[in-house]
Amino acid sequence: MTKYVSTGIRDLDKMMGGGLIPGNAHLLEVVPGTEELAFIASFLDDGIRRGDICAIVTYDRPHEDIITRLKEFGLDAEEPLRSGSLIIADLCNEGKYDPEHTSPILMTENLYDPNAMLRLYYDLAQITDISLKDGRFKGARAVVYSLSSQIMNYKFEPAYKAVKKAVQIARQHHATSLTFLNPLMFDETVVAAFEHLFDGTVVLTMKEVKGSFQRFIRVKQSPVPNYYTDEVPYDIVSNKPRLVTPFSEPLSTYRNLLRYGADGSVDFMGLRLTINEATYIPALMEHFVSILGYEQLSDEVYKFFKNYGQTLFKKLLSSMNIEISTTDPKTLIESFAGFISAFGLGMVKLLSFSNDLVSFRVMNSLCTESAQTGKPMNPYLAGMFAGVVESVLSKPIECAELKCVAKGDDYCEFVCQTKH
Repeated sequence: MTKYVSTGIRDLDKMMGGGLIPGNAHLLEVVPGTEELAFIASFLDDGIRRGDICAIVTYDRPHEDIITRLKEFGLDAEEPLRSGSLIIADLCNEGKYDPEHTSPILMTENLYDPNAMLRLYYDLAQITDISLKDGRFKGARAVVYSLSSQIMNYKFEPAYKAVKKAVQIARQHHATSLTFLNPLMFDETVVAAFEHLFDGTVVLTMKEVKGSFQRFIRVKQSPVPNYYTDEVPYDIVSNKPRLVTPFSEPLSTYRNLLRYGADGSVDFMGLRLTINEATYIPALMEHFVSILGYEQLSDEVYKFFKNYGQTLFKKLLSSMNIEISTTDPKTLIESFAGFISAFGLGMVKLLSFSNDLVSFRVMNSLCTESAQTGKPMNPYLAGMFAGVVESVLSKPIECAELKCVAKGDDYCEFVCQTKH
């Protein structure tokens, strides 16, 4: 099973089909006003928190400006620069070359020499290679900002060759890369040529909607099959990009006005709505977290989502005209795992199935955005799995989370067993 690399943005991980694939390079086509630095900050901050060595290659802004702007989006780069977990290759300003790499800022004395540019790429690769081999870091991430300026500085052919070589170097070191390009500055042929070098392409645009400007995001090309999306509106909330949904504003501003019923309903300012889509589960979980905190999630959360999972499962089967009694139990549970995966709760895989034990593995669950606490933090998924398995097997079931990203594991793993 592929171990995905998070973008640091749960919504974008979902759109990409689970996240980024290690060692692949991804192109973000951006237009002015889309606040692409929020994506950079989230991607690098997630990498630094997970123990990766991270790098920024900047052609568009001097490193001083990059550091200042990243802080505006929640990433204080000073400590990572001091510790060696972050390196910046500044190809915007000319500066004295440091052959011993004693500084976290790599610069060149000739900005317009493609060979000097490639030398910095090789230097980054050398630093990354040494850091990974000595065990200091778990992985590697890189951001190139911005490819547009690189093309203008070095012209098409030298820039294309350099980018191709840089992508090859990154893959050799299993680095996951994000590269930013403004497609409005070039014709379609140039953009298509650079797109061809990358495994994934995400498009950030800005459009006028009803007299005001709205940001949109679209997965144009994903390394994961069948994850191509239409444009979805997004905004910058608490320094991070968030997809805009009907509940995004109420959940972020009026949490105290939400009331949840045991039947899976929600009352918002007197308006009673029945929750019949898994898209609301992350919002429900965020609501519980905002009240209790990750470390104090109680058994009540488990019980709530066990009941909710049973209700949601019955609605799903009803909508598909499926009867539990006439359908293969394993097929039913696999279908629900796929349903959960499709709606952004994590990439769920059924590991084992028997009449007494059912286990699941979940990559990129909601807790991947939280700090490590040393204990499991997914009572909502445990409850849902217990409710669904109990419905299918028609016997009392309890579910335990044996592995969790919050404990330092690479994934979350759940085991449902007959209740004794």
